[in-house]
This record gives sequence, C-alpha cells and structure tokens, in this order.
Amino acid sequence: MLGLCSVAGEAGADPAEQKDPPSVALGLTWKKAEYELIRRGKLRIPPEKDLLHRFARRIGGIPWDQWVKEGIVDMHTYAGGIRNMFRPALDKVVKGGGKIHFNLDHLDLRQHPSKHTMWELRQVCSTPAWLKSAVFYRRGRPLSSASKERVVRAVRNSLSNQQPRRR
Repeated sequence: MLGLCSVAGEAGADPAEQKDPPSVALGLTWKKAEYELIRRGKLRIPPEKDLLHRFARRIGGIPWDQWVKEGIVDMHTYAGGIRNMFRPALDKVVKGGGKIHFNLDHLDLRQHPSKHTMWELRQVCSTPAWLKSAVFYRRGRPLSSASKERVVRAVRNSLSNQQPRRR
C-alpha cells in the first residue's frame, strides 16, 4: 500500500516492515456476452466474481475500485473518474517500482464493447515508462517479450487506423 506503509527501498524504512511496491490490475471486467446482458439490466455479477477482480487476486494486483483504499490515488482524484485518475495512479505505481498487470483474456484487439479497457490498453502501450513496467497476460500466464511486442504493434496499428484523415 503506497502512502500507508513503507515501500521497499524507501530510505529509513525498517527492512522487516518493507512491503512490495503496489501493482495494479487492468483488463476486462466482463466477457462480451455478459457485457450485453449487464448493459440491458438482465445480469448482475458481484465485483468479487468479475474477471478483473479474480485476475487481481490471482496476480496480487489492485483493481481500480480499490485504488483509494490502497493509497494509490486520493478521493478527489478518484471522484474525477477513471480517465482523470489513470495517469496519476499508473505514474505513482511505476515510480514506486510496481507493475502494471494487464489481462488480455476475452479482449479482441480489433473491436470490443469496452471502450474503457481498450483506452487503458492504448494508454499503457503509448507511454514508454508504463509499457516497460507492464506485464500482459493470456490464459493466466504472462506473455513472452515477443508476444508482448506483437500486442503493442496491434494496439499501435489500431491507433493509426483510427486517426482522422487529413484532406
């Protein structure tokens, strides 16, 4: 927990009290079929059972809805929404030596109803410090460097394909 306890390597911190730097968990909250049912109000999935929270527990990361509780962002920043708190949160995690864990399961890099998740992935792939600290996962396993680079290229290609054309 950043800000609430000692971070590994912090000057003057008691080595017995040092904790690993916080890491964040990003990725889809629901599968595509679930998303449609939830959007129409026909399905409710408790947070502890959604894809993101299960992934976060498995890798020891902190999902966005716990960033205030864990001291990654303050309540004022959190109240501004995910786009306002994303940069300060990821900057703080990366500067503190933490990792950005991104679950790519059920995420179609070409199209997906979750614009937020694709936006998050584009931000990570477009920010060198974040990308260096990012670990991408498929089927519960971290991707190799080569696979990570293929994901980054696909995301960057999707960005260039979405740029408005100049006349």
